Amino acid sequence: MPPLDSLRPPRVTQPMSEDRKAAFLKALSETGVFSHSARVASPRARGSCEQTFRDLCLKDEDFARRVEEARDQARSAIVIEVRRRALEGVEEPVVSGGRIVTTIRRYSDRLLEILARTIPDLRPDPPTPAKQTMPLDQAKAEWWCLPMETRIEVLRENHLERLIPRAHEEHFPGEE
Repeated sequence: MPPLDSLRPPRVTQPMSEDRKAAFLKALSETGVFSHSARVASPRARGSCEQTFRDLCLKDEDFARRVEEARDQARSAIVIEVRRRALEGVEEPVVSGGRIVTTIRRYSDRLLEILARTIPDLRPDPPTPAKQTMPLDQAKAEWWCLPMETRIEVLRENHLERLIPRAHEEHFPGEE
């Protein structure tokens, strides 16, 4: 019995015409999805032809540059839409009795938060080892296991002198 590969018809590849490249780049700039864009540019192909376009990016620097430009256009369109929905809102119908009676404008706080994270000055600082803390229950348990003198010293170091006289009096009555 012959191997399965010999039974398959030979693979027919479309030549990479400028029209096909343009169709791919147009779809990529609109959607930002590489595999979808490859299918749009290769309508008669059995697969997605995604690898063909990836290989072309490796071989053709100009095409690779145009692919990045198309991806940038897609990203920009997404940012613009996120901004619009977050800041300008979206009109939604209000239905009563099966009829649209009015519309209300809804804003997306979550999209605004996502948009704000893209602005470097508004991003929260990443946690540093000094900021990372243990769970509160564990911290309380460790705190109360420390000797009283150590706890007072920690309070003193943290500029909480106003608490020290009272704490000292409660635990060491009659001492100064």
